[in-house]
Amino acid sequence: MDLGILDARLSEAEEDEGPENSTRNDITAALASATLAGSFCSSHKADGTSNLTPALPSQAGLCITSIGDVPLPLLPQQEKRIKSSKVSQLLNDECWQNTWSIDASKLTSKNPSWEVSVGNLAKSVAYKFVIRPNDLRADMNMLLYMEAGSRVDWCIDDEDSDEFVGVMYIQLPSAFTGGEANIFFGQNEDEGVTETFDLGAGGEAQFACHYLAHFADCEYCFEPILTGSRVLIRYSLMYQGRGPTPSARLLQESISPLRWAFGNLKPMDRMVLYPLCRKYSSCQLIRRGLSALSRDHRSKAEAILSSSPGWTLLIVNCKLVHKEETGFYGEMIKSSKSNSVLGVYDVEGRNVSAAEKPFLRDALDFTSAARNHSGVDPGMILTTNEGVALGDLWGSSSLTSSEERYYGGHNKTYSYNATFLLAYDSNYRDVEFECLKGEAGTSKIAASIVSFRDYGLFERLATMLESKHKCVLNTNSCQVLLEFLLRSRVARAKRISFSTKVVAGLSLTNEPNANLYSTILTVCGKLGCAAQMASCISLLLQNSKRKKDRDLSVFLLRADFLLKFNRLDSPSLSLQTLVIDDMKSSKRTVDSTCTINELICALISNHGAHAVAAVVRETLSFLSRHHSSNISVAAIMDHASLISKMNEEHSFAFLADSFTQFANDFPSTIRRLSCRSTFATYLAGENKRLGLKAISWVLEHGNDRAFDDLGMWIATSENSTRALVTALTSESEATTTLALSILNKCAVQQKSDGYGWSNTYRDANGRRPPSLHTRIFLAEFPGITSKRDSVGRVTLHYAVDKKETPFDTIHRVLESFPRAASILDPVTKLYPFMQAGMNSQVDATFSLLLKNPSLVAGVHCNHTTNKRKRSPSMDL
Repeated sequence: MDLGILDARLSEAEEDEGPENSTRNDITAALASATLAGSFCSSHKADGTSNLTPALPSQAGLCITSIGDVPLPLLPQQEKRIKSSKVSQLLNDECWQNTWSIDASKLTSKNPSWEVSVGNLAKSVAYKFVIRPNDLRADMNMLLYMEAGSRVDWCIDDEDSDEFVGVMYIQLPSAFTGGEANIFFGQNEDEGVTETFDLGAGGEAQFACHYLAHFADCEYCFEPILTGSRVLIRYSLMYQGRGPTPSARLLQESISPLRWAFGNLKPMDRMVLYPLCRKYSSCQLIRRGLSALSRDHRSKAEAILSSSPGWTLLIVNCKLVHKEETGFYGEMIKSSKSNSVLGVYDVEGRNVSAAEKPFLRDALDFTSAARNHSGVDPGMILTTNEGVALGDLWGSSSLTSSEERYYGGHNKTYSYNATFLLAYDSNYRDVEFECLKGEAGTSKIAASIVSFRDYGLFERLATMLESKHKCVLNTNSCQVLLEFLLRSRVARAKRISFSTKVVAGLSLTNEPNANLYSTILTVCGKLGCAAQMASCISLLLQNSKRKKDRDLSVFLLRADFLLKFNRLDSPSLSLQTLVIDDMKSSKRTVDSTCTINELICALISNHGAHAVAAVVRETLSFLSRHHSSNISVAAIMDHASLISKMNEEHSFAFLADSFTQFANDFPSTIRRLSCRSTFATYLAGENKRLGLKAISWVLEHGNDRAFDDLGMWIATSENSTRALVTALTSESEATTTLALSILNKCAVQQKSDGYGWSNTYRDANGRRPPSLHTRIFLAEFPGITSKRDSVGRVTLHYAVDKKETPFDTIHRVLESFPRAASILDPVTKLYPFMQAGMNSQVDATFSLLLKNPSLVAGVHCNHTTNKRKRSPSMDL
């Protein structure tokens, strides 16, 4: 059954505002001002099994005048003798019913350790009452015998002495049932507190002594004894110190702020750490428990115990490692801290590390509760100063390592060991404190919510998600909870509230995946809550930590989600603000360009080219702008594929910039040592047409640097040259034109140099001809050097245009088309020998002139004729 149906009416109604919540800082202030912060009553077994209570001898050696030695528990004949003895008196007043008393003067103990043990017990009670141990004395008053039917109705003790502050009962070993003791303090039943103690009835009472102590201004009663009998010795507690006489009233007045602070903490804050600023050894704590603490520390522990009913108090030994990196002049460069829990002990000294350490490992926060940074949870340590020094919390440190850095300064490691009092509300351990462990804890809670359809648990988780930055969901938990709400039959308003909190609670280290985005859209559509969800989605996408160092594909998924979300009946979320502006960040990366291409195509298919034009533009701009020095051939060819597809299918106006940027990036990539052979292999594969297309973009849109890089790739190895030539010859469309452009703009200017050429090409002098790559082009494309390009130039014009062009290359080009030596360059208006001369290529100039020596005379005659025509005086 879906229990959410039962909560529907409640979920629709407005909840009354509860009492004002307190904070850990309130506890700090109240703890500092609580000079009397203890318990108004105390009870425990006194057999030494607890380190909190000294052991009383099980054999008291009780001797009563006129009765003699009294074995315990009482035998029937001793019970009769006590009731019939002349030293006993039956109490039958309005409070004490059917109870016999024997004055203390008639009592003695033959056990020599009894009195000492009672004195130690009085000191333990003093700690509970926040009284200095030496200021409290226990004076024996009487022995009380109670049998079946005996009881004490509500009453209050009063004695004439000004020193009288309370009563302590020591219950000697007795066999009985019933007879519970109730201690009450308060102005009335509504505001008062009642503590109940069974004093081991029906079990341990017959084997060990128990004690019960309370202040004199407390009311008390004993329930009727059901079976058996009980023997009590009553002691008056006398105060011998200075100042006001301690009382439950003074204690409660002092402790009220502390009790309020503990009682009104929010569920997620119900765990605190109190620093003791020193370390207590594990041996001390195991042997004595809370009693091992100093008087001041013990009083703080008692104050916490008395002010936080239902809480667990533990003593925790912790270690802090502080690493510092300092500069040459001692300035701080870097600092880091790490904490660990060494041991955990309960108030009685039991080592509970095995049970508690796994729980506490991720839940504890060793920072000040006074911390108040936006977006950061306050810490757990009860201090008044956010910037308190480590020594003030952890005590003294030890330098465990120190290394001198080679460029000056030191790396130092300090270790601190300290003991803390840890208090937490046990009712919130399995949910709220589990959530403090982050994603690991909330995953367990989410699984429980779905398994048991527990909406109360969901409410507690939602509150934590709203209140604590450490409480976050991973992507899977977020998905599971939203799908659970889609199947739920709880009230719509409640589901909407839960949904927004779940989405807002997604961890900053988790980015929604496609499935989660789809589920969010389904929730918005089914519940009609797009308007309510818009704000938390906007915050989710705007968070700077979540966006940091994200792959580009993340933002394309965001774009798809926002475009779909904006189709719903909701306020439109800005694609420019939430996606496109973030894509411009220099901190983005690209893990897979193939994935980017698929996402872009999917965006256009789902939303149309016009709707995603801005996203496509920024994606192409990003891929160009973030051209990495270690980008692979596959990645840059994926980039080429995307540009080609966008140009062929959509002809976006902004593609001109993409072509230009790609043309300048591509050659520098393939000429890198790691990519040379890879691109050659690419040209030999099934995608060679795309490779040739990329080269054509370089020739059309590239600059001189791009031409040089492409030429270097061609000339560096025989493998590159032959792969390119083979790819060109295998394509029928415009092959010769592209080959001519590559040869003219890129190839002829370069030298066939590098390890990519076989030694078989070396000449008699052991030198490798620099025109090897050009020879391959000329062999595969006969007559190519005789063809003019789009501006009317032939290959020889390009060869002599660069002073770096090897003479061997110029010679080979000239031999393939000798008439080129006599063709005027339409761009420079110079003959090839002139251009070679301007570039100081002496051998080339001479060879070119030998091909047509008349060029020199022709040029000279024209030059002279022109000069004569400019002077009319020569005709005279």
